[in-house]
Amino acid sequence: MLDLVLRVIIDAILITSMVKLALGYYSKGKNKHIYRMIGLLLFGIFWLLSAPRFFYEGDFFNAIVLVLAMFFYSFLSYNEYLSHKWNEEIPALKWIVGASFVGAGIYSLVDKVPILSAGVIYAVAQQTVWILNGLGFEKFGVGKIAYHGNPLWYRTNYDEISVAITNSKVAIIQACTALQSMLIFVGAIFSVEAEKKRKWKAFFATVPVIYGLNLIRNVSVIYMIDVLEWDYEVAHNLVGRGGSFVALLILAFVTFKILPEVLDNIWALVDLSEREKKEEDKEEKGFGEEELEEESEADDFEKNQDIEDEEGEVEGEGEEN
Repeated sequence: MLDLVLRVIIDAILITSMVKLALGYYSKGKNKHIYRMIGLLLFGIFWLLSAPRFFYEGDFFNAIVLVLAMFFYSFLSYNEYLSHKWNEEIPALKWIVGASFVGAGIYSLVDKVPILSAGVIYAVAQQTVWILNGLGFEKFGVGKIAYHGNPLWYRTNYDEISVAITNSKVAIIQACTALQSMLIFVGAIFSVEAEKKRKWKAFFATVPVIYGLNLIRNVSVIYMIDVLEWDYEVAHNLVGRGGSFVALLILAFVTFKILPEVLDNIWALVDLSEREKKEEDKEEKGFGEEELEEESEADDFEKNQDIEDEEGEVEGEGEEN
């Protein structure tokens, strides 16, 4: 019961953060930076609260990544505070807000609603089996959806919804759908300020490719495990994940080629660490210029006073003569 309560609280934080990010991204008013600031901070808190589960499961890598994500989004939130304070608009900050909302918002919706998650998983399982059977391996089939105790409309536990591949040691879960990878690209592409034509070009050059390559990865992993009898760790974690990482890296460079604005925004986020320092230097410089202006005005006043005094003396001498 306590675990369910904590899960509801964490999900409430996530939903609130997504609402604030959406308001901040689409709003044109003065409060847009406040919405973004709150949304980014809550999103960071969500990642932090999600980390203990991975520590408990022994997945220390992902747990550390989630803790670092909290620091990253807190840093972005602070910079949105500075944007509100200085009345500035940093395109890279707006971009990461939009990308986070689109990517995390859609993924979370699918993940939190088991019937949606199951639909995506089942479709990928079917297509994987079609390819396997088309290659001549007709012994494979699609099993039933296993909800593992989750109701259809709200996920209540952390057990993976899955679809078993019959006559195989492999089952398809949400991580096998490449949904997360595709949505990262969708968010990054459609949140950037660029021509729609280039956005769609980048989309079709990456997202459908990711989906197709993921099906090939699933087929390859099943073939290596069930036909070649390779060890699961080698087939899935080393070959499968390693190949996916290389493919995503190449597709990222394809995106940068078509939409260099994406890479520019990434570098701009890195440069945010120098932002406050530059502003302080600017303020100091401005303060120094004000002092010089005051000194110049004082000098001009003294010069004018001297001239007036001299003119007064000359007039006085003229009257005496």
